[in-house]
Amino acid sequence: MAEYPLRWTVVSVGRPLYEADVDLSGPVADYGAHLSVVRDSAVQLPAGLVGLLAELVRRLEGLAAEEPLVA
Repeated sequence: MAEYPLRWTVVSVGRPLYEADVDLSGPVADYGAHLSVVRDSAVQLPAGLVGLLAELVRRLEGLAAEEPLVA
């Protein structure tokens, strides 16, 4: 596993890393590679499950409009 140590003298509290002149190319490349592995190993959901999830979303949207605390 790669490590990307930070020089805390360069990083300010509340300031994004890209503004602190920190090289993010390594972590960003690792993240992209990780997403590729996940994407390649993902399987398609069965159609029945997709239908159930769509129905659940539809019902929750209706509840959110009528009874937001219930949803």
